[in-house]
Amino acid sequence: EAQGEAQAENLEAQAAAAPTEAGAAALENEADRVEASANAEANRVEQQAGNADGGMTTSNTPSQ
Repeated sequence: EAQGEAQAENLEAQAAAAPTEAGAAALENEADRVEASANAEANRVEQQAGNADGGMTTSNTPSQ
């Protein structure tokens, strides 16, 4: 997710410097798509790990 977030931030910076409104909008849309993809991948990994709630629960806490 961190890599996708960094890529999205880079695209947003490019959008801010874009010479045209259309170019900026296209870059912002791509940044949103990259960020959504990174979030979906992170959620998929959490789901596979049995940790979709983002924290330890009684059902996934290792016993000592």
